[in-house]
Amino acid sequence: MVSTQAAAKWACDTASEMVISILRVIPDSFFKKSAIRAYGKTFQPVDYQPPENK
Repeated sequence: MVSTQAAAKWACDTASEMVISILRVIPDSFFKKSAIRAYGKTFQPVDYQPPENK
């Protein structure tokens, strides 16, 4: 059970960093491109602000 907002943020940020770390070490391949497409935007830190498209 997550008892505080800070603990919830920490848990979400930790999970997203784990996924991002795994995506970074996968060798370049079709699998890596597919994994990044599937999970790259979904798993971001809670306060992540995507760059603006210009």
